[in-house]
Amino acid sequence: MPLGAPLKLSPKHGFWIFDEERVVVETINTEFTLESTEDVTLYGRAWNRLEESAVHGQHARRLIGRARASLDLS
Repeated sequence: MPLGAPLKLSPKHGFWIFDEERVVVETINTEFTLESTEDVTLYGRAWNRLEESAVHGQHARRLIGRARASLDLS
């Protein structure tokens, strides 16, 4: 996601969806594994909302290229 991209949902914490059967949620002090259909569906919807703000393809390559160039200290 580009810095400053308009977000339809602000991320609250990190999460990973595994095989659409399990979600691992990481908070400041702990990690949860969620396996209920309702929880997996909820995090799937959150992912879809976040993905709407992401860039793909050539736009993403340019964004990554600019970020890498800004870190080049040689």
